Order: sequence, then C-alpha cells, then structure tokens
Amino acid sequence: MTEIDINFDKSLANLLSQLHKNEWATPLKGLEEKFRQIPDDDSSFRVEVINMLHQLSDALSHDAETPITQLAAIRLSGFNCWTYRFYRDDSAGRHYLDPLTTPASALSGDVSITQSNSPFPATDIIKRWAREHLQ
Repeated sequence: MTEIDINFDKSLANLLSQLHKNEWATPLKGLEEKFRQIPDDDSSFRVEVINMLHQLSDALSHDAETPITQLAAIRLSGFNCWTYRFYRDDSAGRHYLDPLTTPASALSGDVSITQSNSPFPATDIIKRWAREHLQ
C-alpha cells in the first residue's frame, strides 16, 4: 500500500465518520479501485471523492437536515471519471464495460481506455446507483 493509498483511506474514513456514513466506504473504495486505471490528474476519482465529502460535511454543518444521499448522488454523477470508457476488442468487435457493474478485476489487463465528452453510464443511472449504494 502506497502513501497515497494510506492518505486516501485515512481521509475517507475521517470524513465518512464525520458524516456518520461509514457504510459508504465499501462502495466508494470499490469505485476507486476501478478508476485507478484512468490517468491521474487534478480531477482524479480520489480527489473528487474527498472534495465531495468535504462539501457534504460543510453542508451538514449548516443544516442538519441536508439530504446528503441525494446530494452525493448528484455530485458523484458529475465526476470526470465517468467520461472515460473502458473497452475490450475481440473477434466479435468492441465491448464497452460499465464501471458500475463490471468487477475491478475485469477492468485491467487487456482493457483499453479512451475519454469522451459525455458520461458512461448515463447520469441518471449513476445517480440511481449512488442512491442505492450510499444510503
């Protein structure tokens, strides 16, 4: 485990504890593992998750009734990582892999990655996933 992994895990745990949402760790870490394959830049999945959690914590400090699950779903669906396409070419053609439903192990190896200007899956699907997994 690298220092970056340790710092991310520590920040994630601290912020989720502040939000009383420790159960979010598993789905968020699962997504983080999948998006490790994309180029790391200023809008990496890790950075976007930590920023989102800081924003949710700040919102909750101003209004205890803030619907953080709904806000998390909206913010998560806007992450830059969704514009990356994971795909595999074989004799039958090109097959795109959905990062919400494809295991992390299937997103490595002979998988190629390209970036688009729109999210995949669609934002409504990402929001639904978030509302189901981040309760």
